Parts: sequence; structure tokens; C-alpha cells
Amino acid sequence: MPNALLSSTVGPHGQLSSFFSAHPKQDPDTGTLYNVGILLGPSLALNLIKISPASFSSTSSPFSSSSSSSSSSSSPFLLRQHSYSLPAIPVLHDFVLAGRFLVIFLSPYQARPPSLLRSLLGLASLGEMYRWEKGKEGVAWVFEKETLRRVAEVAIDPPFSNYHFVNAWERGKGGKEGERARKGDQGVVLERQGRMKGGEEVVEVEVVVAQHRSGREEVEKLFRDMYHADFSQGLECETWRYVIRFGYSSSSSSSSSTSRGDRGGTRQGGREDGTRVGELIVASPLPLAASSYGYELPTINPRTVGKEGRYAYVNALVREEGFIDTVAKLDLREGGRMEPHTWSVPSGCFAGEAVFVPKGRKEGGREGEAEEDEGYLVFYVFDSRRQASDLVVIDAQKMENPPLAVVHLPVRVPYSYHGAWTTDTFGVGGRAGGRA
Repeated sequence: MPNALLSSTVGPHGQLSSFFSAHPKQDPDTGTLYNVGILLGPSLALNLIKISPASFSSTSSPFSSSSSSSSSSSSPFLLRQHSYSLPAIPVLHDFVLAGRFLVIFLSPYQARPPSLLRSLLGLASLGEMYRWEKGKEGVAWVFEKETLRRVAEVAIDPPFSNYHFVNAWERGKGGKEGERARKGDQGVVLERQGRMKGGEEVVEVEVVVAQHRSGREEVEKLFRDMYHADFSQGLECETWRYVIRFGYSSSSSSSSSTSRGDRGGTRQGGREDGTRVGELIVASPLPLAASSYGYELPTINPRTVGKEGRYAYVNALVREEGFIDTVAKLDLREGGRMEPHTWSVPSGCFAGEAVFVPKGRKEGGREGEAEEDEGYLVFYVFDSRRQASDLVVIDAQKMENPPLAVVHLPVRVPYSYHGAWTTDTFGVGGRAGGRA
């Protein structure tokens, strides 16, 4: 995350109350940053976090190549945080931004509060305390991103296991191409989005998930020793889509004016605190999911976060050498068709997670004129033959072409996760180029 939160810039709601996940979501239209965390202590709680943009002008996109205006803020600060009680400690690695909403999925893979004490006393690791509670459904909590107010909850049955989401959006807001792609989805019609029922808007949110092919406990067993684990079917993901529907009224009474939310937990039905009960109307793999390469670590063009998009970029297991080895392009409108980039990863080489870098605006052009896949993928490749790493740049629109650039590094770059592209240069001084 290319932002630094300082104690002098924490804003009117004080300092952050919790740590937060490795997957912040930045609104591509406003630059506002959202994240989630867990408040640990006598009362477990989910903490939602809203952070102001850094050096962001209201007249430009946060991903614009233009410099910030004089009216922009130089440092981010905490705009709001909101907490909601939890009955157990969930695995909360990722969430989605979808138009006007944030959606958080809670699976039945949880640890009970006494486990935290055992972990703090050194009697066991917290990871060993987690169990998949068989027969229990998952739940999706939907929040209004403007206020962080919880507006809906949806039972997810059967629940799914994942670490990462691909993207999400409000249905009916994706234009003609998106409308054509969704015809025939189990009888779900586009016209339901936005209609009114009893004074409420009926909203449908589509979520694309990198879903584990195996059970969660098997996945976690392999992840406990990454240096000896084979990236076999137990760790692979395939692409699923879920559509949830719920009633929404932005004028509902809520506690959104406070910095701390409902600590009383989730009520059955959710009616007492204004939370609506929604429904799961689609839960299915993309048509080519089962036949595609297994993958992990999806990333997208940051300009499409929370909006309907066509492409994602993943680390795929193509050669079956025991570890993810290739960067591939995932076409969501073509049933999840996967196009691997094989030029950059010869035998004995293994690609890491890619970062998508949008191309700058053309002279005199507007931001919206660029194609979604118009940009570059930047990633490290470990070359086991020389025990060192390469920095590789490829054209995201031409996956069949050789790399645009390969920088042979003199050392091995250790495997790590979750990079981000920023136009700032850190530790050098000044503003020049960009860093991944």
C-alpha cells in the first residue's frame, strides 16, 4: 500500500483501532482507501476502515499520470472506522468493493476466542486452532461504503473457501457488453437491478472468486510449510461467480454518524439495526473453470476495482513442476478462458505475482478512452538455473509476445506476495517514474 499513516494525520476519528488486511481497496474514482481488520480482546469485532486519498485531486483519477493539484491533500488520514461484533475469529484475508458497497465474506473456518489465549500463552499457534465447522453456512455482510453502515447480510450455503477475490460490481451498471454476457444466468434477469420494492431499491452484486479446489483444512495444512509444499491440486484455485440480491435504502436509520458501529453482533433477520436479509441467487463456476490451469494471486487493472471488468491476471501452474510458474490472462467474458504467457518462464523458472501498470493517457485523451488491458504486467521470475531473479515486463494486450524488458538481477529476490504500483519513488527522494 503506497500510503503512510502518521500519528499527526489520523483525522477526527482518532487512530486505527486494529491491524488490517493485505488487500486494501482503492476507489478508482475518488482515491479513497478501504480496508478491514479484526479487533482482538475481550470483545471480538470486525473493524472497517476508510482512509482519505493521499495527494488526490477531485478533478483527476488516482491512477492518472498527471500530477496532483494544489487543492489535494498531501497525507492520508483516517476518515472513519466502524466495528461489528464477531462470535469467533475468522480468516479475513480479502474482501471486495462493488460500486456503492463493500462486501465481506465470512466462512465457517474459524477459531474460537479461547484459542487466542492459548496462542498468546505459547501453548499452540493460532493457525492450529482453526477448524472448518461442518454443516455451518457462510455469510456475506454488505456495507455502504460511504458510511460503513451494514445494510444487508446474505447466507452463503454451501460456503466456499478462498483467500482472494478477483473483483465485484453492481449488476446492471456494466454497459451493453456486460448485459450480453449475462443472458441466461439461471433465470436471473438484468432488469431486477435498481427496481423498487416497498420503497427500497433491489440491488444485485456479482462477485468473482478465486475459489479453492480442495477443502480449506487441506489447503491450510499445505500452507503451514510453504518451503516443502507442492503447489498441487490442494492449493489450486478456479474461478467461481456468486450473485447476491438485497434490498437497499440509503435513507434508512442507522448509527453511521458514529465512529464505532454496532457491537451487539448480528441479529437473526437483521431487522432491528436496519440490516436487510438478502439472498444468494447464483453460485456457479465459470464454464471453463474446471478445465483451466489451476492458479492463485489474481490481480486486475486498478481502474476497474469495483466495476465490471473483463480481464484478470493470475499466477498459473502450467508445467506441473510443483509450484506456480506462469503469468496468465483470465478472460471473464469468455467463460474464464486462460491465456498463459510462456515466453518469460522457461523450464526451471517460476514467475511471481504480477502487478498491472496502466498505460498513461494519450496526448489530449481522456482516462476512459484506454482499453481495460492497455498496460503492462511487471513481475519477478526466479531462475533456478542461475539461482537469481529477473524483473520482467510484458504487454498485457499481447500475451503471445516476448517480454518487453528483462532485467537480470544479481541476486535472488525471495518470494513474497501482494505488490502495488505507485508513481512515487520511496527511499530515493523526489518523485520519479514508478515502483512496484
